[in-house]
Amino acid sequence: MNVSNPFIGNLPDIFRMFRVWDIFSFLFLAFLFLYVIFSLMVIRQVQLMNSALSTVLSPFLQLIVYLHFVMAILVFVLALLTV
Repeated sequence: MNVSNPFIGNLPDIFRMFRVWDIFSFLFLAFLFLYVIFSLMVIRQVQLMNSALSTVLSPFLQLIVYLHFVMAILVFVLALLTV
């Protein structure tokens, strides 16, 4: 028994070309790109904080921020490679 959906037959070809997974992948990559931009903003905020108030933990905090940035870039690149 072959039952066709009348709603799918009326959709333009552009909507049939994209699958839900493709849209999800694009949105996920866009989110990861925005997260990389956010990590750059965190680097800038820590630099400003360290210039205003330098403490003993400042170098450790800078290291954590740069590691966070590198990890964000790696996750973004790995996501690009798997899509």
